[in-house]
Amino acid sequence: MTLDKQITIGYIIMLLIIVAVSLFCMFSIDSLKNTKSTIGDRQYTLTEIITGVTDESGEPRNVFEKESLFGAVKAADRQIAIAYMNIISVAVLAIIFGGVITVLFPRRITKPILSLVRAAENVKDGDYSYRVKDISGTDEIAKLVSSFNRMLSSIESEHGELEKKNAELEEKDALNNMLLEETRNFNRVLEEKVSEVKADLEKKHMELLRTEKLATIGEIATRIAHEIRNPLSGIAVALENLKSGNIYGERDGRIQEIISEVSRLDNIIKELFQLAKPREVSLVSGDPNELVERVVGLTSPGAKLKAIDVEVVPARGGNEIFLDFELMEQVLMNLVINAIDSIDGPGGKVTISSYNSGDTFNIEVSDTGSGIAPMNMERIFEPFFSTKKTGTGLGLAISKRIIEVHKGKITVESREEKGSRFTLTLPANLSEGEITTTEGV
Repeated sequence: MTLDKQITIGYIIMLLIIVAVSLFCMFSIDSLKNTKSTIGDRQYTLTEIITGVTDESGEPRNVFEKESLFGAVKAADRQIAIAYMNIISVAVLAIIFGGVITVLFPRRITKPILSLVRAAENVKDGDYSYRVKDISGTDEIAKLVSSFNRMLSSIESEHGELEKKNAELEEKDALNNMLLEETRNFNRVLEEKVSEVKADLEKKHMELLRTEKLATIGEIATRIAHEIRNPLSGIAVALENLKSGNIYGERDGRIQEIISEVSRLDNIIKELFQLAKPREVSLVSGDPNELVERVVGLTSPGAKLKAIDVEVVPARGGNEIFLDFELMEQVLMNLVINAIDSIDGPGGKVTISSYNSGDTFNIEVSDTGSGIAPMNMERIFEPFFSTKKTGTGLGLAISKRIIEVHKGKITVESREEKGSRFTLTLPANLSEGEITTTEGV
């Protein structure tokens, strides 16, 4: 039986006892009040004995006038004794029931709770094998104890699994520590090997750089020797002819050939100095359209000789920018002359256009010439590379360097037999502080 049912039943029993005792006391009092005692030849109730009786005239009359008072007192004493017995009986029943309640309920409630408290203390100390015993039944306390025991069993099982897993984790941790130490040792060895390989690579890289420099120097020396040998050969032939010649006019012609070849050698040496030994850049503010007009004026005679049309499309508005106009004139001269040389016959066209594009100023030199072969597109800015028979191959290399010093860039688009287009992109707000002397040309 559950505890709430027990309490309900106890309450009902207590209520019934109280009601029964109350009815019994009322009955006893009523009996005491209405019980009759024989006094003389008549019977009187206790009330009549105390208050008297009413005669036919309605006046109260004392019953002890003619009878003995002893009999009346004896009757009253007997009724009082009966009332005492009733009260004692009720008190004894109440004490017995209260004692039963006092002894039974604490044992039924506090004992299991104390057992649960002890079990909780044992669990707190780490003893998961403790179980609450000698508590059975179907009431709430018994169910609580049963659930607590099941919980302890589950905790004990999970604790065992946890200890097992902890043991496995400790084993794995030891293995991981060992692997970590081995990894650290491996990393130390690897770092040493990497350092050795890095040092070896740096050494080989320096050797490779030296080899490349030597190869570059050898290639440049070969090309310089080739460029110088041709004028020298011409000078030697002219001198031989001059030595064996007797005609005055022929002599003057040979001397002129020698002067021409010497001038060619001087130009080559100047270009080499210009490529190898930089000079300080001097920026001044000016209109690049004027620069274009000046270059067109210098190159127009050569264009007219080949019947080539030169068109200028200037930029609109104010176009004052900072440039080294002497160096930029050299770049544009080289591009325009190359464009004219790329056109074989009359009817060709060279277009020089300039325009603003936000923070940059752009100059395009396009032609309708023979174009550049795809295999040569990546080499056109290399020193001494030229597809012209009379060229030194230094013009575009010097031009590219000049543009880069001006914080700009030079790009080219070309199709064979369709022509080429070189684009110079220059910053519109270049200042002196952005160019150092070591960046000169």
